[in-house]
Amino acid sequence: MTTGIDRPEVARTAYPKKASERPRRPGRQGFWPWRDLPAVLWLIAVAAVTLVHPFLEHARWLMVHLVLLGALTHSAMVWSTHFSQALLKTGPDLDSRATQDRRAMLLFIGVAAVATGVVGEFWWIAVIGATAVACALLWHGWQLWRRLRAAMAPRFKITVRYYIAATLCVPIGATLGVLLARGYADDIHGRLLLAHTAVLVLGWIGLTVTGTLVTLWPTMLRSRMDDRAERLATTALPLFLASVTVVVAGALLGRMPLAAAGVLAWLGSALWWGRALWAPARRRPPREFASLSVLFALSWMVVLLVWVSVVLLRGSSWADLSVAHGRATAVLAAGFAPQLLLGALSYLVPVVLGGGPAAVRAATETMGRYAVLRLVLINGGLLLSLLPVPSVVRVLTTTLVLAAYVSFLPLMGLGLRGSLRARRAAGDGGLPPAPATRHTRPWVTLGVVRRAIGCWPDRPGYGRRGRRGRRPHVGGPAAGRQPRRLGRRRRHRPDHHGQGRHERHALRARQRHRAGREPARH
Repeated sequence: MTTGIDRPEVARTAYPKKASERPRRPGRQGFWPWRDLPAVLWLIAVAAVTLVHPFLEHARWLMVHLVLLGALTHSAMVWSTHFSQALLKTGPDLDSRATQDRRAMLLFIGVAAVATGVVGEFWWIAVIGATAVACALLWHGWQLWRRLRAAMAPRFKITVRYYIAATLCVPIGATLGVLLARGYADDIHGRLLLAHTAVLVLGWIGLTVTGTLVTLWPTMLRSRMDDRAERLATTALPLFLASVTVVVAGALLGRMPLAAAGVLAWLGSALWWGRALWAPARRRPPREFASLSVLFALSWMVVLLVWVSVVLLRGSSWADLSVAHGRATAVLAAGFAPQLLLGALSYLVPVVLGGGPAAVRAATETMGRYAVLRLVLINGGLLLSLLPVPSVVRVLTTTLVLAAYVSFLPLMGLGLRGSLRARRAAGDGGLPPAPATRHTRPWVTLGVVRRAIGCWPDRPGYGRRGRRGRRPHVGGPAAGRQPRRLGRRRRHRPDHHGQGRHERHALRARQRHRAGREPARH
């Protein structure tokens, strides 16, 4: 079949369509309401509750659970699905976008019901909400297991196993939370509180974070992954699960030293696993807001685990633990969780929205503005508020911490606007984007984990490590081989003469060969 100008129709497909005509891969790029909005809505709700907390009876509980159960749990569910798809390369029909939307909707309704039931003291509403949350995350784990079975020899499948193990902790933590809402004596309340926190923080959130950072951390740093990363993650998973089991057993049996041993064992497992994060950070230290925010969040997690261990070892009764638990949850909800969430979103949102290197760069730079000021206010203010200072100083520091966190929302809006402007400029014949640098090359944005695991596209004149001269391209028209059809990773970028980069390269090589300067390579 030929076209009107007697050229094969297949030849027209050698060059990709315009950006507006290319089909969008499901779940990879563009705005997705049920993926992108709930976490932002929960963060806005946290800011609103913080402003009116003197007038709410359960303000502290509400702030902690809106951050951990609302924003962080939703983000953990949707982004673990994203990373599983990126690692396993399963088809979009296995877990369709509509199915993921229904799952996110069920989680959102469940969290809202839990908050309403506890604040309004309607226990049966809290039970319904906790059941909905557990069902949504078990459904999420089932879909991850289906993806894992459908994948063909995937690399870093240990990350998906972390996610599946994390989802199994949610029903246990939800049951313990429902029992806490029922109300018990101080001694039993303290034991249930520790078990509930350990299962959901160290189990659900902890396993999801550790499984994700194996690939996300070196990608955020734009550094090479440690060769031991997969092996260390595989070894650490049973240690993490055993540590959580020991903490829960010590809490339910009323043995503080046993619970402290479990917390220290989890910390030791995290340090063992964390060796995989050291090599990428040593090659390229974190300098941007996203990576620095994640680094500070992990530091607060280490401080929290040491603090809880000391309290358990020195505690005399479980009732005293309930009092100390308040400060620990403040560190968790103000130091670890929001910094981890904002750091991850500052990197992931521009990359997933896509639009080309100029759009990604514009959104990333805008969302990372005033990084030093924001990080100093958050971490310095939180540290100062934990010290024995006057109440006026504590109120002032917490206000500054809140302002630094809230600044993420307008910066994200400005970043999305800058990304949209860059995409419109590229599509309306505006100035071309700036030359690609090491930080903004187009193939960096093709996948969240491609660079970290070393999966580079082959390009003429480049080796697999991405530098000239390592492994020269062999073949081409001069060798009697047909040129490869241009695909998504090889785009035709014509100059003002209508020639693409590959055509110019071959033409110059032939000219040098005719001049007798060097043999032809193509």
